[in-house]
Amino acid sequence: MQVRVSTDDPVAAAAQALVVPVFKDARLDAAAAKADGALGGAIAQAFKEREFRGGANEVVLFHARGAARARLVLAVGLGEREKFELHMLAQYAGTALRYLGKRAVSEIAFALPLEARSDARLGASFVVEGAHSGTLDTTTYRSQNESPIEIKKITLLAGTGADALEAGSLSDGVNRGLVLGEALLLARTMALTPANDMTPTHMAQRAKDVAKRAQLKCDVLDEAQMKRLGMGSLLGVSAGSQQPAKLIVLRYEGDPSSKEVLALVGKGLTFDSGGISLKPADKMHEMKYDMCGGAA
Repeated sequence: MQVRVSTDDPVAAAAQALVVPVFKDARLDAAAAKADGALGGAIAQAFKEREFRGGANEVVLFHARGAARARLVLAVGLGEREKFELHMLAQYAGTALRYLGKRAVSEIAFALPLEARSDARLGASFVVEGAHSGTLDTTTYRSQNESPIEIKKITLLAGTGADALEAGSLSDGVNRGLVLGEALLLARTMALTPANDMTPTHMAQRAKDVAKRAQLKCDVLDEAQMKRLGMGSLLGVSAGSQQPAKLIVLRYEGDPSSKEVLALVGKGLTFDSGGISLKPADKMHEMKYDMCGGAA
């Protein structure tokens, strides 16, 4: 997925679809106002006729019919303006990407709300993270897969004039969002994978693959090593499975001169069938998610 920052006017953005944010108060500003003007007031009319209310992740699609360079304009709701927080832009982007991606759109331009000026870098990061993770394929094990969402290019619009966001800050945010989006996509894919294909051995191999790509140190302890270290609690739980236990340690040492040490511990139990008693049958399928901490 190619991501770029543009200072083009929203209605002149080079994309198949233009995505604009709107709030429940129906006050259209910045890119939403320009898109509405190009559409002859169609967004405002949708509010007036209550076809669209601007609720969080609510969408309404318009065909531009030559009024904008993009052939489609998608208005996505952000809810109440007073309650807006930057992290909501991840859902905003993910909602738009899934909606448009299922309609064979592969190039999308995203406008940011004026409220993103509080931290343009973080706002851009959330948009890219949400868009990237929105490509998650949940149909891997189906005999007839849905058409995958294939997005070739995403453009973040900095805006124009007095409403413009700092393009450099947006570019920094794009880089951050790409890293986080890829990581989130990996963790979610691992979480969705059933336990017979996400055993401790499989999980350890994923960790080794990540370490190789990201230049991390990776150590994987086997049961003999854990026994020598006295890890009886972990081995006691693992004894209930035919699969051998693994303990994965990833190390990032980006600043050798730093004396700070931060440790994140994630539960990586790949399937939890029960404690004192077995889990109820109607909840058993969810037990594959006990490794989400480790995946994260």
